[in-house]
Amino acid sequence: MKKLINDCACKISSVQEAEDFVRGATVLGTGGGGSPAEGLKLLTEAIKIRGEINFIDVDELADDAV
Repeated sequence: MKKLINDCACKISSVQEAEDFVRGATVLGTGGGGSPAEGLKLLTEAIKIRGEINFIDVDELADDAV
């Protein structure tokens, strides 16, 4: 059974994890053409506010999730 969008399998909870995530997204070409530095800045600010950022693999997203 696929997970719902709010049933997060992974999280980013530190600046080091955010740096690793952005580096991986850049290597895999999933950055959307924007600046990796800007993405890292946004993630870092979000971590400071929320404490952690949750995400799931796209393959784990339910087909009918919006």
